[in-house]
Amino acid sequence: MRIIRSLQRFTREIRQKPKPHTARALRAFASARRVILDALRSARSGARALFGRAKSLCVGAASFARARILAAGTAAAGSAGRAWRFARHSRAVAAVSLLLLSIEIGLISLRLAAGSDTALFDSYFTDTAVLLLNLLPGVFLAALLYFASGKPWIAFLTAAATLLLFSAANYYKIQTRARPFLPSDLVFIGEAAAMFGKFQFSLDPPVILAALYIPLGTLYCARLRPSRPRLRIRLSGAAAALAALAICTALMQSGNLYSRGRGANLLQSGTPDDFSAHGFIWPFIRALRQSASAPPEGYGESAAKARLQAALPNGIPRDRRVNVISIMLESFNDVSEWMFDENWSVDVYEKWRALKSESLSGSLITNTFGGGTIDTERLFLAGLLSLDEITYDIDSYVRYFKTQGYYTEGLHVGDDWYYNRKAVNAYLGFDNYYFLQDFEDSDRTDAYFLPKIRAMFKARDRARPYFAHHLSYQNHGGYYDTFLMGDEIVPKGVLSDESYYILNNYLYGIADTNERLWTLAESFRHDSAPVVLVIYGDHKAWLGYDDMVYNELDVNLDTGTPDGLYNRYATPYIIWGNDAARAMFGDVFKGDGGDFSPGFLMNRLFGLLGWRGDGHMNAMDKLRARVPVVNSATGTFIENGALTNELTRLAQTLLTDARVMDYYRKNHELNSEIEEEP
Repeated sequence: MRIIRSLQRFTREIRQKPKPHTARALRAFASARRVILDALRSARSGARALFGRAKSLCVGAASFARARILAAGTAAAGSAGRAWRFARHSRAVAAVSLLLLSIEIGLISLRLAAGSDTALFDSYFTDTAVLLLNLLPGVFLAALLYFASGKPWIAFLTAAATLLLFSAANYYKIQTRARPFLPSDLVFIGEAAAMFGKFQFSLDPPVILAALYIPLGTLYCARLRPSRPRLRIRLSGAAAALAALAICTALMQSGNLYSRGRGANLLQSGTPDDFSAHGFIWPFIRALRQSASAPPEGYGESAAKARLQAALPNGIPRDRRVNVISIMLESFNDVSEWMFDENWSVDVYEKWRALKSESLSGSLITNTFGGGTIDTERLFLAGLLSLDEITYDIDSYVRYFKTQGYYTEGLHVGDDWYYNRKAVNAYLGFDNYYFLQDFEDSDRTDAYFLPKIRAMFKARDRARPYFAHHLSYQNHGGYYDTFLMGDEIVPKGVLSDESYYILNNYLYGIADTNERLWTLAESFRHDSAPVVLVIYGDHKAWLGYDDMVYNELDVNLDTGTPDGLYNRYATPYIIWGNDAARAMFGDVFKGDGGDFSPGFLMNRLFGLLGWRGDGHMNAMDKLRARVPVVNSATGTFIENGALTNELTRLAQTLLTDARVMDYYRKNHELNSEIEEEP
C-alpha cells in the first residue's frame, strides 16, 4: 500500500509540471503502474488464500486436540467415578473416614477448651494423657454408634453434636462466668437457654469452626453407603467399642493420672484453670462421677446424727424474737472499691454507705461469678457448704423458723420455673413463695420490688413472728453496650465504647437500687415491730464478654491472690435493725461483721442476736471460727486469715465433719425435733 501511495504522489507532481518531451514517458509510466498494481493485487489475494488454508489447518488441529483431551477427561472422570462408587460402598473407607473425623472432633473440642489462649492449646500436644483422653472418647463413641446403627452419618452426627455443643457451652460459660460447664449444669439447661439472649455473645473462630464442621462432616458421611456388617460383627464391634469407652472412662477417674499432668503443682484441683488445663472432654467426663450425690468419706448415718444431736439444738426465746427480712440483690456490688469515683457525675453508693454505717457489714465470698444465683441463695437458706440439686424436702433455716412459730414467705420478681424455684422453695419449707406471675401489676424493677416487700410485711399475720426471703431481678446482666440508658455516670477515660456503655448502664441500675433501699429501710425505721434486714449480693456482675470491663480497668482477677479472690467472688452484706430491734438487742448493729462463705451468713445473724439455732448451726460455727471461707469455685480456703490451698490437720478435720453434717442435713429433717422455747 505504501508503494501505491508513492506512485500516486509521483504522478501528481509530474502532472503539475508537464513538459512536451515527457508525454511519451507518462504513457509508459502509466502502463508500468497498471502492471505493478495488478501484481500487488494478485500477491494480496494469494496471501489471503494462504492464510485461510493455515487457519483451517489450525482449527482442525485444535478440534482434534480438544476431542482427545475431552476423551481423556471423560475416561479419567469415569475412572474417578468408579473409584468413588467403590470407596463410598467400602467398609474400610467408611471406617477410616469416621476415625479421622472423630479425631477432629476431639481436636476442635481442645481448641474450644483453650479459648483465646493459644499457648494452652499448644500445650495439649505435649501431654500424652491430655491429648489421648480428649481424642479417644469421641473415637470410641462414634465407633459404638456406628456398630449400633450401621450408618456412618448417624454415628458422626451424634458424637460431634454432643461433644462439640457441650464444648461450646463450656467455652461461653468460662468466658462469661469464669466457671466450666459441668454435668450438674444439665439440670438447668432450659434456664441457660432462656438467658442466652440476654448476653452479647460473639461468634469466635473456634465456635464457627465447630458450627460448620458438624453439618459438613454429616453430609460427607451421608455420602458413604457401606454395606451393613453382619449382626455378629456389629455386636462384637459394639461390645469392643463399649469396653474401650469404659476403660477410657476409668482412666479419666484416676486422680494420680489427672494430678500429674500439666496442672500438677501449679493449679488447684477443680478450678476453671485446672479444668481447662486438661481440655474439656476429660474433666467433664471425670466430673460425671464426682457430681453424683454420694456420702463423703467417713460418713456414717448414726454417727452423724449423734454428732448433730450433741450440738444441743435450741429454740428462740419468745422475748428475743424479731421479724427477719432477708433481701438478695441481683449482681449487686460496690464498684467504687476498685475504681476511683471522684470523677463520677453521681455518687452512686452514697445511700449504700449511709445504710452500711448503721449496720453490721462485711463480705460474702461466693462461689459464682456473673451468674449462678441459686448457689448463694440456697447456701444461705439451708446453711450448706456446697449445693446439690434439691428434689425433696430437706432441712433448712427456713424450716427452723417454722418450728419456732414463724410465718415464712418470699418474693422473686422473676418466673417461678426458673431454677425450679417454685418447687425447691417448697422443699426448703416456705409457707408461701410468690413470683412475677402471682401479681397482676408486677414487673421486674426495684420500683415495684422493694415497695412490695414493705406491703407484704404490713399484710402479715401480726400474731406470728415473720421470716421472709426476697430476691430482686433489676441489674441482671447483660447490659446494653451501644447506648446509655440515662445520663453519663462514669467518664469514658480508658474504656472502650462497649465497656463505657456497659459500666454506665450497670451503675445506672445500681444507683436506683441504692436510693430505693434507703427508702425501704426508712419505712421500717420507726415501726413498732422489731425488724432486722439482712441485705446481700448474690455474685459479682457480668461486665462484658471475657471480663472486658474488669480487664480494661486493670482489676486483678487472679484468684490465687487474696485481692483477686475478693475482686472476683466477694459481694457485700449488711445486717440492719430498726429502732425497735435496737431497743431489744442494744448497739449490736454496727461495725465489721467479718468475711465468710454464704452458708455462714445465717450463723452470723443468729450469733448477733444471741440465738443458738439448731444442731447443724452450732456444729458449723466450729468450722466458721477457724475456716470462714470454703470456696468451691477455686478449691481454696481462708484459714486464720490466710488464703490457702491446703488446710491444717485440725481445720481439715473440722471440714470433714462439716461435710458429713451437710450430707446428713440434705437427707434428714432435724428441725421438727426442736421444741419451741417458752
